[in-house]
Amino acid sequence: MPFERAEGRFMRSFTLPGLDGNPVDMFRFRGWKPLIVLFHAGAACAPCTGLLRGLADDAARFEAEGAQIVSVSAGDGPQDRALAEALQPHVLTLFDSQGMASAAQGFGDPALIITDRYGEIFAFWQPDSAQALPAVEDIYGWLVWIEVQCQACTTVNWAKMGAR
Repeated sequence: MPFERAEGRFMRSFTLPGLDGNPVDMFRFRGWKPLIVLFHAGAACAPCTGLLRGLADDAARFEAEGAQIVSVSAGDGPQDRALAEALQPHVLTLFDSQGMASAAQGFGDPALIITDRYGEIFAFWQPDSAQALPAVEDIYGWLVWIEVQCQACTTVNWAKMGAR
């Protein structure tokens, strides 16, 4: 399933270790930030790494929309940790070597979800191949669309919308 609108479905909360080894509970973002979450195999997945680097390079736009970018890596080796360090501070990397978080959501790797600040999934990709993941600009477009749809999340600035 390359793309699916998933309104009405909520991301299940999970807790995983971050780069520093401390647990991060995803529930802490509920009610606070929209999320862009990429579940992937780790640094060995070149398209996933490229997408994460692109998101980090364009982080200022995502941060201006109040979003948190999250990488959930099934890899936990030296290359995976080096990637996580390179993506800081713009991408929060969590390590899930057993694939428990993606399994709890009901999908495998790679998968990308975009939620509103309340955890409702508005867009979901689980392509057959990591090469079919969306482009950074498409992800940003979805984030803006969610902002327009979720009246409780923000006040819509229609002049700003026309400028995008």
